[in-house]
Amino acid sequence: MIYEILKLYNDIIISYEINKFHQVEKSYALVVDFELSGNYQLFAKDYLFTDGTRKYSYHFQDDKGNMIFRYDNAPHWIDLENFPFHKHEPTKVIASKPMNLERVFYEIKTYMAKRSL
Repeated sequence: MIYEILKLYNDIIISYEINKFHQVEKSYALVVDFELSGNYQLFAKDYLFTDGTRKYSYHFQDDKGNMIFRYDNAPHWIDLENFPFHKHEPTKVIASKPMNLERVFYEIKTYMAKRSL
């Protein structure tokens, strides 16, 4: 999984550090910090438990530590459609679909492309 994403997005990934990776059968724990072009950073945490549930957080920020967006599925925005999946933006929290690392990188690359226009 991670290595395919590294290949797909090698044009924006400057470096990465895998802080945790464990896999047992179909469950896993993955924690990775990415340094991206344009001095951006992505902090990714993704856990798939043996019962099939997932817990994740994908935090994307600029070089000053300002959050651009963060996707997670912590169960604390119960009134949002598609609970518990949501996206934090600088001024609001909105419902989202379940996310994964590849979708997040696609959004980051789109964001970077718009910023470079």
